[in-house]
Amino acid sequence: MVTLDKMTKKKLNDFPMKSTQNVISELPPDLLHEIVGQGAQATIYAVDGKAFKVFHQSNIYGVKKEVDNQIMAKELGLPVPAIYDVAEISGKLCIIMEYIRGKPLADLALENKEQMLFYADLIAISHAQVLTVSGDGFPDLITDYKKRLKKSSLPFFQKRYFLHWLKKIPHSDRLCHGDFHPYNILRTDKESIIIDWTDARKGNPIFDICNTYMTLYAFDSVGAKFYLQTVCQKSGIEAQRVLSIIALMSAIKLSKKSVSDQSAAQLRQTVLEHYVKRRRIIRTNL
Repeated sequence: MVTLDKMTKKKLNDFPMKSTQNVISELPPDLLHEIVGQGAQATIYAVDGKAFKVFHQSNIYGVKKEVDNQIMAKELGLPVPAIYDVAEISGKLCIIMEYIRGKPLADLALENKEQMLFYADLIAISHAQVLTVSGDGFPDLITDYKKRLKKSSLPFFQKRYFLHWLKKIPHSDRLCHGDFHPYNILRTDKESIIIDWTDARKGNPIFDICNTYMTLYAFDSVGAKFYLQTVCQKSGIEAQRVLSIIALMSAIKLSKKSVSDQSAAQLRQTVLEHYVKRRRIIRTNL
């Protein structure tokens, strides 16, 4: 069996997690049979009533970040799967957590398109739950976004413009999920459970709402507008503030490796149109 090298184990154990154990146990690969979820970063299996999230690549820091964030979110009383352990299976890191018998809201909405507004309302209610609690203890959102913009492929002058804009956004201590969309909300018979806390940060909630609004708008504009109205009402935020940063959020989203070519093209168009329009306004006022 292929195992993680000693240096990898040492590094992981050198960064104490908030989980019950810091020692990485090795588990046999024949445990993994039933796939219940699959994404770009990991595959999730159901094993004896628990969920095994097996990462395709052993990113030590990414796993630690997700474990810490999810445990802190759970401690805040949010509807989040409990973390049980971190293990190694066939040389890959695995987070063992509570198995949620539910279905992604995205799948439910696609199966019941006539109830799109109902599901948009559920998304807004769950998001407001997150945005109205303190994000103390989580990494800083603005700091993360600055790094992402600096590493982006945007032309120098555009990059400088959006970094300057980012500095002017007021700081906040609210908890932001970072990747809040209907595939990261599992609906059970009783409640909605929020998963995938890798990108959770402390910051201004207008960024989190804008990110979700843009994602929803690409699939259903009416549902997205209803979501925006509801989540802003429940979290005490003006919708216009969210809409005003769409170009900035587009520039930030462009830095993510997981963005598809089609989405990247649309984001670049939004960024370019805003930047050109802004430059024209400046020249007119000179």
